[in-house]
Amino acid sequence: MKPLVETVLLMGLSSCVCFGQSVPGGPEFEVVSIKPAGWVGAGFQVSYDPGRLTVRNASLKSLIELAYRVKDYQISGGPKWLDSARYDIEAKLPAGSAAGSHRPMLQTLLSERFQLKLHTETKPLGIYALRVARNGPRLQAARGEHGDTSVGQRRIAAKGISMVEVAEALSNVLDRPVEDKTGIAGRFDIQLQWSPDEREPGTLKPGTTAPSEDSARPSASDAAGPGIFAALEGQLGLKLEAAKAPVEIQVIDHAEKPSGN
Repeated sequence: MKPLVETVLLMGLSSCVCFGQSVPGGPEFEVVSIKPAGWVGAGFQVSYDPGRLTVRNASLKSLIELAYRVKDYQISGGPKWLDSARYDIEAKLPAGSAAGSHRPMLQTLLSERFQLKLHTETKPLGIYALRVARNGPRLQAARGEHGDTSVGQRRIAAKGISMVEVAEALSNVLDRPVEDKTGIAGRFDIQLQWSPDEREPGTLKPGTTAPSEDSARPSASDAAGPGIFAALEGQLGLKLEAAKAPVEIQVIDHAEKPSGN
């Protein structure tokens, strides 16, 4: 998940709020605590221990991303404090909870404690289509059965990754939907590295028209190395083409800061 906007100190929030969830028919955490964030930083942290979810320095926007598995560009509307007010959450899951069950429980939490109300709309947004470049793919077949993907600072390293998962990793980097249009099956070991470029699509505002393929290429004067478009073609034999497609958007109708019982 991408780093959030600059941190704003929390003012006027309640002290620790502890409660059990009570949404009829909705999955619930057994016990959960919400309090103002205890540290100041530009991002947030999420950790999963057996039976426990811990979130540090998270805004409501990042909690929606986590609960509904959406990206920043898929959230619209909301209060002025959507990105600025930060929270720490400690939540205990019921014994025997299945993997991934924290997401619907977090949705219940947001509905109950933040009074969050959403509706879904579909809007055309600028996306990228992942395709095979002119000279063909440069892909190494996976050497093992187990997959592992690491997305770092202008670097993607993966073992046993599919083209659909490559597109997902690129979407996380570019903060824009990327659809796999390569037609390539199987799994691969890849290494992709690139240098910063002022026209890198992650710097564009969500919802704006995607740049053309030519305009998205890095400048020839970039002495530090290729930008992500040139690196993708040179290192993997793949390319990104600008397109538009309908994307589901979560529209915030109402939200409130959590308060004590």
